[in-house]
Amino acid sequence: MPFHPPVHPEFVRALRILDAFGMPYAEALRMLVPVAVRLGIPRPSYFTVRRILIAERARKRRHADDLDRLLGDLFAGRVPRL
Repeated sequence: MPFHPPVHPEFVRALRILDAFGMPYAEALRMLVPVAVRLGIPRPSYFTVRRILIAERARKRRHADDLDRLLGDLFAGRVPRL
């Protein structure tokens, strides 16, 4: 089982915001420097940032699919399936 050290919630929050701009992983990692300085802790590794952003992008895709399904039902005059 791989070991992943805990990531401070502020880093995850910042990565969610940065992901809205579609930044590459390395650029998102560099943008975490001010957060790390403010918190006084080291920023997460490249691989941790990559793992978080991959999960975040998958989460957004799932929610987009759910929204498409919901809107499709509404526009077709059907009661939405939840």
